[in-house]
Amino acid sequence: MSRTVQLKTGTAYSILDSVCALLLVLCPFLQHYQGIMVDSRATVLLILAPYLMLRLWQNNRVMWTPLIPLVLYSVCKILDNGTGVAELGREGLMCLVFLAAISGVIDFKAFTRAWITVAVIGSVLIMAQYVCYYLLDFHLQLVPTQLFLEGSDQWMGLAETGKISILGNPTTMYRPSSIFMEPSHMALYCVPAQLMLLFSPGVNWRRFALAAVLTVGVVASTSGLGIVLCMGLWFIYLAIFCGEGMENKPILFIKGFTIPEREFKGISIRKKRYGAFTFRGITVRPINIVLVGSLFLAAVLMYIFVDVFRDSINRILFSQDGYNAVSGRTSSGIFALTKMQGSEWLWGKAVEGSEAGGYMSGLFESIYKYGLVGAAISYTFYVISLFKLKRQYSWFALLMLGLSCFTNHTHGSAFMMIFCIYLLSGYVECGVQDPRDLSLRIHPLGLYRKKEEVNE
Repeated sequence: MSRTVQLKTGTAYSILDSVCALLLVLCPFLQHYQGIMVDSRATVLLILAPYLMLRLWQNNRVMWTPLIPLVLYSVCKILDNGTGVAELGREGLMCLVFLAAISGVIDFKAFTRAWITVAVIGSVLIMAQYVCYYLLDFHLQLVPTQLFLEGSDQWMGLAETGKISILGNPTTMYRPSSIFMEPSHMALYCVPAQLMLLFSPGVNWRRFALAAVLTVGVVASTSGLGIVLCMGLWFIYLAIFCGEGMENKPILFIKGFTIPEREFKGISIRKKRYGAFTFRGITVRPINIVLVGSLFLAAVLMYIFVDVFRDSINRILFSQDGYNAVSGRTSSGIFALTKMQGSEWLWGKAVEGSEAGGYMSGLFESIYKYGLVGAAISYTFYVISLFKLKRQYSWFALLMLGLSCFTNHTHGSAFMMIFCIYLLSGYVECGVQDPRDLSLRIHPLGLYRKKEEVNE
């Protein structure tokens, strides 16, 4: 039997750990506002640094292996951007947070709960913005633009009116973003929270309802990327995870949930009667097929009858002023790569003199800045997590890999920090010490069974 090291931190968490977790999940907001040191995020991390170091000293347990690709990527960024005090301090604080996460001194339950709570609050507030705009005829501004960092002017018009794009162009579509800087930032924050709710084992009515609230919020934000991802997560949930644990039980199907027969005598339906089958470790149930079809039909009807939904999808599918939402996030990166030659493909180019002149996603930016060698390093942590971690963490890593083709927040900023913290919590929960340890056999779509279970 192969070796699996179970990490038992034995850590008792206090109210200070909960506050620390809350501050960490707020960092994607704080990074855009003024602070005592550089920005509010840096200020918060500097305040938290002594506490995290104290907790590390008390814990005295570290898994180093998952940190190696993250540290190497930080070195790439330092070498690329220069070894100034600000760059060294920023990457040093990030590595400290990652070290605290993999050591189990961050309260992951509080971290996840705070993340989901903030996302739900943002989704509720965006509905309040719609009520104020369409019923009360004013835009409810929730972003304090007076506290913006210098250079954040591109978000000011959108935050203050909801109808000016980040390029400064007026839009006919109302595009509020709640407490977030722009709709895509809301999607980057809420979609991962939806994944946590739906793909973690033991989905109940409360988690189902919260996931639905997040979906409504992302759709209301008009983020095309967010809408596609939200719908994709629902399709995967209904196709694979919905109805788990019902294999040999009489049950009543109600919107994908199973209810014991003893609570509803005389109206149960037996799963076997309807011929569920298993393919390569994945159980396919007729009810899943029905639910997926129903969701697809609902999406079609929303496209036909809901203007906001239709306009958001059209931004993805059809060209506007020469580009759509997809080409707008990829064209600059593709153009920049066409200008690379020779050894630049291996080691990248200096940031100065970039031919891109526009937005580059994490995939294109990492290749352009650090070359194929640096890009491989930047993706190592996500790829290892995809194949090594279980269930929701594996799907989370897959989501990050997909997002990196359209956004650079998977490779930098405070979004990357909280994304990596969540994945590192998966290493702690799974007790995975060495990525070469294959005691968990890989199954399609991130479903895992232990080797001894496979051999039975």
